[in-house]
Order: sequence, then structure tokens, then C-alpha cells
Amino acid sequence: MGINHSIAHQLGAAFHIPHGLANAMLLPYVVSYNASKSDTALRKYAEATRKAGLASSGMGDKVAVRHLISQIQTMMRQMHCPATLDAFGIDQATAVKMTAKIVRDARQDGTFPGNPVVPTDDDLISIYKQIIK
Repeated sequence: MGINHSIAHQLGAAFHIPHGLANAMLLPYVVSYNASKSDTALRKYAEATRKAGLASSGMGDKVAVRHLISQIQTMMRQMHCPATLDAFGIDQATAVKMTAKIVRDARQDGTFPGNPVVPTDDDLISIYKQIIK
């Protein structure tokens, strides 16, 4: 569950974004973050990508994870899902103004401890800002 859900819960509370959509918006960035910070997360994401048939068995872990991220983004486009808060109709200035609250509340969320990496506030801010515009 981890930070994907903990931030998604805050997006639902603050902006009334459906939980599944909030998770989808965040997922490419959380996968990228976790894979870049944890060899274990990288390996597990790559293994799951191979098992799903999105990467070949001989493909390196980093390339496999890039394929996973690309597939998530492709599926979102195919389903016409807004990939950003702006595309969902949230004013960018309002979203930026909520940054500290989103991060603070995400840290307190019950799903936060399930992340494979313990992010800093700056890490959470960076992930959140990627979905603003």
C-alpha cells in the first residue's frame, strides 16, 4: 500500500478525487521513486512486470520497470483518465497551496508505513508536484 495510497487518500479528502483514479495518477511516480531508492523494490516491480508479460525474461530490471511505468501511463490514456490534478479540474494554485497539508496528512495515514522506502518530506513533495500540472 505505502505512499501511493497514503497520498491518494489525501487527494480524495482534499479534492474529492475517486480513490482508484488518485492511485492511478500517482502510481507511475511512486513506482519510479521506490525503484530508484530500493534494489528490493526494483527487483520486485521488474519480476511482477515479467510475470504480467510486459517485459521479457532477459530484460534488465530497470528497463522492465520503465516498461511497467509506460504501460500504466498508456492504460490511463486508453481509459481517458486525467493524469494530473489540473486535468481533473483542480486549480494549480490551490493544489500547490495544499502541498504541506497533503504531505503532513499522508505521513499520518495508516498505509504510509507499508512503503518499501521511508521517504523524506521533500520526496513526498516531489511525487505530489508531478501530478499537479
